[in-house]
Amino acid sequence: MSRKIGGGSGREAFSLLELLIVIVIISVLYSLISVNFSLKKREAESVKPESLRRYPLRSTVPAEGAQLLCLNECRDCYIYSGGKVTAEVESALGSLKAYIVDERGEAEQVDFGRFRDHRICLRFRYYPNGSSSEMIIESKGRFLYYPTLFGEVESFDSLEEAVARWRRGEGEFTDKGDYY
Repeated sequence: MSRKIGGGSGREAFSLLELLIVIVIISVLYSLISVNFSLKKREAESVKPESLRRYPLRSTVPAEGAQLLCLNECRDCYIYSGGKVTAEVESALGSLKAYIVDERGEAEQVDFGRFRDHRICLRFRYYPNGSSSEMIIESKGRFLYYPTLFGEVESFDSLEEAVARWRRGEGEFTDKGDYY
């Protein structure tokens, strides 16, 4: 009676192609799960008056820009982009008032209008280049000045101080030919 040495016709190992396919499938599943987890984590963060500039992260703003829309006295907030609501955001804004400075240099409270038959409490725009709406927000007795470009948010004790800061910044980005 003779035996075959080295096994029979059965397979004992995977080919390199089969191993690569398994690795690709696992990688795709991992990336989908991790992206979904990070989106849920970001949505769980609540937006506060001090964090409007950081929410949403600049990398998530699409090419056409996005807006933070807050309704029902700023209790319900949403990210609005491309003509539709793309995400719900937990709000810790509370009651607030928004102001802009008109051409006479005076503070004017902003009426943001209505969205789906609800009064808009706040409409804060995010642009793909990292800039945002320029406005003054009154919240809990403080006045926060949000510059349109890349400056930091500044806090003031009075509306007059915030308006003075706004007016100081009006000429900061004019082209005077200084660097040419």
